[in-house]
Amino acid sequence: MESLEKIIKSLSSLYNQEENNNVECITQGKNYISYVFDEGNIKIIPKPHKSHLIIAIDGSSKPIISTPNLSIHLIRIHSSIYSQNKRINTPIEPIEYYLITYTDITKSKKLFYKTKIHSLNQTTELFFKNQHDLEIDAFDKTLNNIFKNKIDIVSDISRRLNEWRYIKFISQNLTLRHKNIIILLDGSLQETYPYEHETAQKIYKYIDDSNKKLRINLLSLIKYSSITTTSGLNATTYLYLKFNKHNKSYPLYYPDWIISNNPHHNARIFFAKLHKKAERVFRIDYYKNNTDDPETLLAQLSENSNDLSLLGYPYALLEADRFVKITEKEITHHRNKLIINMKKTKLNYILKEQDIHETFDLINKK
Repeated sequence: MESLEKIIKSLSSLYNQEENNNVECITQGKNYISYVFDEGNIKIIPKPHKSHLIIAIDGSSKPIISTPNLSIHLIRIHSSIYSQNKRINTPIEPIEYYLITYTDITKSKKLFYKTKIHSLNQTTELFFKNQHDLEIDAFDKTLNNIFKNKIDIVSDISRRLNEWRYIKFISQNLTLRHKNIIILLDGSLQETYPYEHETAQKIYKYIDDSNKKLRINLLSLIKYSSITTTSGLNATTYLYLKFNKHNKSYPLYYPDWIISNNPHHNARIFFAKLHKKAERVFRIDYYKNNTDDPETLLAQLSENSNDLSLLGYPYALLEADRFVKITEKEITHHRNKLIINMKKTKLNYILKEQDIHETFDLINKK
C-alpha cells in the first residue's frame, strides 16, 4: 500500500499544473494556431431561445471475417432525432450492409484494396443508389500509421464516408419538416481518410445550398480529445479544472483556443461543459459556414445533455451510439451463415487463415 501511495503522490505532482501561466495548446503543423488561455474568455451557455431539431448520427463496424487478402465487415449507420428533448420516431431503417474488401494487383504490380457492398435492407439499397465501390491504394500515406491489418481499415473509411453522406440522406427523407436543424456527428470534422475531403465538400455544398430553405447546422462532438497543453495536462482536463474554479452554477464553454486554417478541417474549435454538474469537458467542432451562431447551437446541445446516465453528454448522440451497436452475438450469427456457404466454394481455403487464429484462442482459453 505504501508503494501505491508513493505512486499516486508522484502522479499528483506531475499533473497538478493547472496554475501554470501562459498555457496554450500544443498544435501540429502550421495549419493550427493556439492562443494563451485567458479565463476572461470562459462563457456561460445560455438557455435556448428557439427550438432546433437535433439529428445525431453515428456508425459502427465489426469484422465478420478478416484475413490479409479478404475481409467482410458488418457496418451500421443510424440516427437519433430529438426536438425540445422529445424523441422523434421515424420509419427510416438503419443503413446496414456487408462491406467485402479484397486485394487486387494491377499489371504494374501495385496493390489496391477494392470493395463490394451487399445491402441488408431496402433503405440501404436506396442509400447506395448511384454510388461507386471504393478502390484504395494499399500504400496510401494516410494508412501508414495504422497498426492493424491494413485491409480492415477500409471498413472504417467506408463507415466514415457514409456517415458524411447520411447527412444529406436523412435530411432529405424526413417526413417531419423543421426549419432549424442541427446535425450532430460523433468525432471530428477533420478529413483524414482517402476520399473524405471530396465527400465532405459535397456535403458542405449541400448544407450551404439548403440554407436557402432550411437552416441546417453541422456540429461534431469528440469524446476523447488528444490535444495536450503546455501545462502537461490534456486540454479538456485543464479546462474542466478551470471551469470548476470559475463557475459551478452554469454550463460553460471556451471558444477558439485553437484556430484551424487547415483546408481539410473546416471548423471552429470549441470546448464545452454542457451541464453544470458534468464531470467531463468535450471538444466540439462547429462548421464555419453554419447559419446559427455557436452559442445558440451549444444551448440546444446543453438542453439535450441532462440525462443522469451521462450528464453533460447529448442524449441524442448517446442513443445513436446504442442504435448502431453491433454485438458479438450478431457477428457470430453472420459469421456462421457466411462460413457455411463459403465452405461449399473455392473460398474455403481463405477461411483457414482465420481458423488458425481462432484455434490459438481456443487453446489459450483452456
